[in-house]
Amino acid sequence: MVKAPEPVQKFVLATIDTAQNGFVFEVLGSFLYGREDAIPQMFKTLLADWSVPREETPIFVYYLQRHIDLDGDSHGPAATRLVSDLAQGNADSLEQIRRAGISAIEHRLALWDALQSELVRCKSRASPWA
Repeated sequence: MVKAPEPVQKFVLATIDTAQNGFVFEVLGSFLYGREDAIPQMFKTLLADWSVPREETPIFVYYLQRHIDLDGDSHGPAATRLVSDLAQGNADSLEQIRRAGISAIEHRLALWDALQSELVRCKSRASPWA
């Protein structure tokens, strides 16, 4: 078993729990709003604000760009159509989708907040030779 940091474990376990135990509309809302809809802009912002030269991490940049392209152009729109087709405007279904989406975004925010805190902590301990 891999020992990941606690915030990563919480995020992954929440995602797996939703995938395995959520109702259809909860799974749809979680993955549409917590992933397919959020990732393209999140990764665009990361690439735009990142101070590491892209040529130093070409595989990581490729990974991010590939997610931007796939999720923005294909997966996100397909998931949106799926939600629309399955929910058919039903208020209860749309509410399940909304609540699951909010929960997924909250879990993602907690993960990124923890990552940011760790980066700040590591930067404050940086070597004087860095």
